[in-house]
Amino acid sequence: MSAARTKYSRGRIELLPPVLIDKIAAGEVIEGPFSVIKELVENAIDAGATRVQVHTRAGGIESIEVQDDGAGISRDELPLSIQRHATSKIQSLEDLEAVSTFGFRGEALAAIASVSHLTIRSGTSVDRAGALVEVRGGEQVRFEPIAACRGTTVAVRDLFYATPARRKYLRSERSENQRNLREIMRIALANPGVSFDYFREGKSHISVVAAEDLRTRICQLWPGKPGQHLVRVQAQSGGLQLSGFITDEHFYRANREGQYSFVNGRPVDVKHLSYLVRKAYGEILPPGAHPYYFLFLEVDRTRVDVNVHPAKQEVRLLDQPALHGLVLEAIHKALRPVTPLSMPGIAGEGGHSGPRFQHSLTAVEEVLLGAPLPLRAAVDINPSGSSPGAPESFSNREDQMAFLPDRHFGVFFGTYILAESADALFLIDQHTAHERINYEKQRRNLEGQAGKRQALLHPIAIDCLPDELEQVLNHEQALAESGFLVEAFGPRSYIVREVPPYLEPGAEEEAILHLIHRTLEGERGVRLYDEYAAMKACKGSIKRNDRVDDSVLSSIIRELSQCENPSRCPHGRPTMYRISRAELDRWFHRA
Repeated sequence: MSAARTKYSRGRIELLPPVLIDKIAAGEVIEGPFSVIKELVENAIDAGATRVQVHTRAGGIESIEVQDDGAGISRDELPLSIQRHATSKIQSLEDLEAVSTFGFRGEALAAIASVSHLTIRSGTSVDRAGALVEVRGGEQVRFEPIAACRGTTVAVRDLFYATPARRKYLRSERSENQRNLREIMRIALANPGVSFDYFREGKSHISVVAAEDLRTRICQLWPGKPGQHLVRVQAQSGGLQLSGFITDEHFYRANREGQYSFVNGRPVDVKHLSYLVRKAYGEILPPGAHPYYFLFLEVDRTRVDVNVHPAKQEVRLLDQPALHGLVLEAIHKALRPVTPLSMPGIAGEGGHSGPRFQHSLTAVEEVLLGAPLPLRAAVDINPSGSSPGAPESFSNREDQMAFLPDRHFGVFFGTYILAESADALFLIDQHTAHERINYEKQRRNLEGQAGKRQALLHPIAIDCLPDELEQVLNHEQALAESGFLVEAFGPRSYIVREVPPYLEPGAEEEAILHLIHRTLEGERGVRLYDEYAAMKACKGSIKRNDRVDDSVLSSIIRELSQCENPSRCPHGRPTMYRISRAELDRWFHRA
């Protein structure tokens, strides 16, 4: 039997002492040394600092010191800065609802002061002298003038010394150092125009000068790593603006440590963003892979609540579905270029090259660098000698390398076609290439039927839950635009009277629910015929290890060169890799 619980004895209801109130409130804001660093560095940036230095010892548990060259705090205001509910950043309810600064200097300092030994030295450019205030466990123990200075230095020692229960739950020094580093990097990414120096145990750990733009700042923080694989993201819709960078499919991590999001310049966690980004990559990434991203969302300050989390680590958006649709659309567009994919370089330490790249490189090595292979005679793709006619939009685009191989050497590994042009070698996946061709044919056939409806001889009644019925009826317009005419049929069912003419019998309910689900996630203008074309194309395409005649291979390459987007299958996987002749010459050290 378990031990009997201690009987609760009700005492008198009394107001807690102010010092105890402060310590409880501090627990909501200060989770560990990284929280202190976040608050102090953000205060420095709010004060207009152009250079910030952070010093830590023992993971910040022993000491944290933040120095800035900002506007400073005047001698008269310095004692107020450590009082609760004292701030220079808001004066009214309207200010609170549209906060543009990072945080409330007085609130953060009061929380830190209540659980540590805090010393602040500060001065302004107009004061003849600066001032020092020292606080221990929330009680001011010293206040005195110091020599003239501009800027602020905040020293925090013995964090949680007055709350041993909190201190024992801190992580190891190594873990705290990692959390401190990530916090500094988040703020550095949000403020590329500010110089940052981070010292551990007196030794420099990060030192970055002011940068002109985000790309430069990313390359400063990760030299030679994701900077070589960045893909720009830029989109806007309905008052939302999304910008920043993601990494291509050749650079990723096994965890989410390389993912950073910002709302109105504030480093925050955006709910479901990591899931949405991963969904937008689709099958391009292998299972368990997480891309780097550095995404900035700009939204009207009245449409975002930054006060839902005590430490402002999360925000709440009023237009969450619209954001989901914007993220999916912007990243999907950024990741799917229309040019053939050049063979990527090997990823630097800290990232991984995707399995497809590794396999492709092995294939090239076996064909080009291994023992002599009995290569078959080349087969001309155009026996007549005429070049295949590519659409005007493809052949004349200045930034595009035309995909026009002259001949092929057959298939190896039962999958890959080896082909060449005058200045490049191509490795082509016979399945994804054929899938792209069939997809564009199917899409052209179905595009003219988009939005059209075909009446059913026998309307279909579909049973559902009341909330599902409500969703169907709320999206009647979106369903109609995709070719469905539905009506309520009692409290728990609806009737489908008309469907798109290309839809196969029996697929009506699944298609409707799929459309509604995508719409609820924020996607706009879901093209069902497009997805249907992709599904049909996949089923009807050549598969791995299928034996294919030379004339069919030639036809695949010729038709692929005429596709609108020859380098990707409809699911986003590569159809080919291109290795230039110059790159081959470099491999073999030829001038």
